[in-house]
Amino acid sequence: MDLARIALASHGREVWRRLTPMQPSPASPTHSAPPALAGRIAAIDALRGAAMLGIMLVNFPTMNTMAGEETTAYGGMHHALDRWVGALNMALLNGKFYPIFALLFGLGLFLSDRTGERTPRLAARRLGLLLGIGLLHLTLVWWGDILVVYALLGLLALPCLGWPPGRLLLAALGLLLFIPALAPLLALLEHLDVVAAGRVVLPGLGLTLPTPEAAAATYAHGSFREMLHQRSLDYLSDFTPFAATGVTPGQLAGYGAYYAQLLGLFLLGIWAGKRGLHERLGADSAWTRRAFWFAAPAAALLTGLRYGVRGLDGALSSYQGNALALAWILAFALLLPAWPRARQAFEAVGRLSLSAYLAHTVVGSLLLYGTGLGLYGRIGPAALLPISLATYALAAWGAVLWSRRFSIGPAEWAWRSLLHGRRLPLRTR
Repeated sequence: MDLARIALASHGREVWRRLTPMQPSPASPTHSAPPALAGRIAAIDALRGAAMLGIMLVNFPTMNTMAGEETTAYGGMHHALDRWVGALNMALLNGKFYPIFALLFGLGLFLSDRTGERTPRLAARRLGLLLGIGLLHLTLVWWGDILVVYALLGLLALPCLGWPPGRLLLAALGLLLFIPALAPLLALLEHLDVVAAGRVVLPGLGLTLPTPEAAAATYAHGSFREMLHQRSLDYLSDFTPFAATGVTPGQLAGYGAYYAQLLGLFLLGIWAGKRGLHERLGADSAWTRRAFWFAAPAAALLTGLRYGVRGLDGALSSYQGNALALAWILAFALLLPAWPRARQAFEAVGRLSLSAYLAHTVVGSLLLYGTGLGLYGRIGPAALLPISLATYALAAWGAVLWSRRFSIGPAEWAWRSLLHGRRLPLRTR
């Protein structure tokens, strides 16, 4: 995702020096943590809260879409306005905000490690509990849960916390730049009859997947048991290559690229923490502005190539998504200080991000699925846009009120209570 720095290479070492802060010195033994790490970092909370708005704008139409199609075309396309709203969502939002959360998740691993309150065992237990929350969310609410993936990949990232910044950056760039190129490379080699990317190399589960019409009927009108079965099938078919009878090299490359991208973003977040970029973001407006004017043209160029040149959509999707995510991060950092009331709301949502994530999927489930109103497929992106905005506005209002009394959200409180094996008090601010 650090495409701005890559674009700087041709401009010489001086530009690199100006955009890159000095390596922070190790913490002194007499100072257990820098002031910014003693509590929450408001700018990061605001960024996380702003990214949650993008997540909601994407997830509502995604919950209305068949698994496997959520990155290409939303469901419920009934008229031209649906197509226009859906196309803009795909181009500017879909796949551009989960990289922000992945980056911040990696940064969170670093910050927890720096506080001295997270032993490796406690950090692993924390991620194990997140895995349990994700499995419960997947079972009861939505097949598109991301917490399970974050928890499992987070366990892989934990040993990397002790790596030096240079090694972290090289590993992150390798995962972000080279692994995603394998799938289009395999497709090209197959087109040239060099390899058989469609050849089965591993056995699959051989699951019988229902037709899209049958799956849509299950979500709109089925019982909870029927929807649970459908959610399980959708998760296995969307997050793993093993649902079919066999697994091909092309499938392994495609799924591998997705998980490599997330792990690379985790490592990039850890690297950003070690370089002190989270403290400089927004606080140093001149640096943030320079970085934005390198990231924004790169994102615009990749967006134009992806959607303007036939055949490049799949090859450039991850690169364009990460570049645009970086541009969004820098844009938020520049704009939020000028909007103090909006920043307050974003900060409140950011502090309660796990609660907000779980709550908005419950709202979407009750709106779209048979356990609630059953509007699945009957409404489209145009109708879900104001619903998404209203849900976020309600979540922000509730988060601001909650934060006036408490410094931790309800889901976050339950997570930490389980982590420490006792019921913690809901801390009054």
